[in-house]
Amino acid sequence: MTIDPLSDILKNVRLRSRVFCQSTMRAPWGFRVEGRSPASFNLVLGGSLLLELKNLPAPLSLGPGDLAIIPGGNAYSVRDSPGSPTPTLEEMLAVSPVDAEGRLTHGGDGPVTTLLCGAVFFDDESGRALLDALPPVLLVRAHDADPAEPHTAWLRSTLALLDHEVHTTSPGRKLLLDRLLDILFVQAVRAHFQAPTNAPPGWLDALRDPQIGAAVALLHREFARPWTVTGIAARVGLSRTVFTERFGVLVGESPARYLTRCRVARAMTLLRDAELSLAQLAEQVGYTSEAAFSKTFKRYVGVGPGAFRRAAPGTSDTT
Repeated sequence: MTIDPLSDILKNVRLRSRVFCQSTMRAPWGFRVEGRSPASFNLVLGGSLLLELKNLPAPLSLGPGDLAIIPGGNAYSVRDSPGSPTPTLEEMLAVSPVDAEGRLTHGGDGPVTTLLCGAVFFDDESGRALLDALPPVLLVRAHDADPAEPHTAWLRSTLALLDHEVHTTSPGRKLLLDRLLDILFVQAVRAHFQAPTNAPPGWLDALRDPQIGAAVALLHREFARPWTVTGIAARVGLSRTVFTERFGVLVGESPARYLTRCRVARAMTLLRDAELSLAQLAEQVGYTSEAAFSKTFKRYVGVGPGAFRRAAPGTSDTT
């Protein structure tokens, strides 16, 4: 039984961050992002900005060292002050393209704000459960870091390393920035995971529960096994009745349905990335027949696996 389900989940969804650009913005400036990426981030290196999201009652003010992660591809805008225009990111890039070094300069002739902008991706569709469990914005403020919190030293060290790499031209700079942002994302999620909350039960609460968290991690890690509810309950040391009830309350659905969603999510990833026949793929995600797999996949996704594969960019239909 795992003692760290969050690590298990993050490992299995294969986190991958990507820095898009280091931006030097001079007031007045602003832009908006329509939210196509799984999760966007903005790290303020210097200066300040206002972050606005549709479902936030007021803009958030960010200063040096502050990190804002917007999960789930939600649309948002950033700007230096309330009156500054916010063209789309594409419109801004058409006027001020990113150079070969990944740097962008935009705006007027006022005070400067520098940003590191990018996105967090998951190579497995099951990462959606984590993103859906996070708040509209995951905010980590440098000046609010509590020295008594165990993640604070890691946070400060990571920010210092990021600041160093941003200002260097050494080989490997881009790769290091991407990996450091992986670490920052994990730290931000861990800080949120450990913080007390009065919110209703949800997926993160399931991970906090020793038995249910172990079960969730188990289903992500060993989704292809022929599980029964009784078998999962036994693995985490609970009776079938207690396990089913507690799982339903914390996760919001039955263990069987959650397992099916894990399998379908993995199948979506394999349909995009792996050259397997549908029969081989069905076996890899825990189905004894291609027909049963196809029926379940269509029920959850809306189209059959063959149609999904044909529609995915850069894939071919391997049958």
